[in-house]
Amino acid sequence: MDQGHYRPVTCIPRQNVAIIIPYRDREKGLLTLLYNVLPRIRRQNIEFGIYVVEQVAGKLFNKGVCFNVGFKYAMADYKYDCVVFHDVDIIAEDDRNFFTCGYHPVKCWKQANGFSNQYQEWGMEDDDIYRRCNIYINRPRGWAFDGLTSLQYTVEKIENKRLFKRILIDVDTSQLRKVNIGDQ
Repeated sequence: MDQGHYRPVTCIPRQNVAIIIPYRDREKGLLTLLYNVLPRIRRQNIEFGIYVVEQVAGKLFNKGVCFNVGFKYAMADYKYDCVVFHDVDIIAEDDRNFFTCGYHPVKCWKQANGFSNQYQEWGMEDDDIYRRCNIYINRPRGWAFDGLTSLQYTVEKIENKRLFKRILIDVDTSQLRKVNIGDQ
């Protein structure tokens, strides 16, 4: 891998996949994930890039913002067909766990406006995105104002590591909530 990007040399890849991992204070977990999952992904003959979005310490963690920032940077970095949002503490133990997508997933994701930026700490953002993707996408409710289109963060540093691109961000969730609540 070179700067978090892999392209198979023995075939033409069937998809180009961005893998986005939100992260904070779990270095051992991140390394365990990468060393266990990377060989499985490589065997799937796909081209992929890994984006680890790390939020600085000292404020409540916002996984939705981390996922949205990773999506934004991945799409600016390369023309990916598919995006996989992956938690650092979940490890695929079987080669039948595919890191691929169906048809037009990126377009669908943009229509759903990504993850909500409103959930702090761990949890609830998964339930929210489930609802966003299962409700008719062309009739958005509150998520028209909350998600990819309302991201507020500061990039502290971007590093190209061998196995991934690291994007360190600072997020002031209290300010984000005030802006989004006032917009609706």
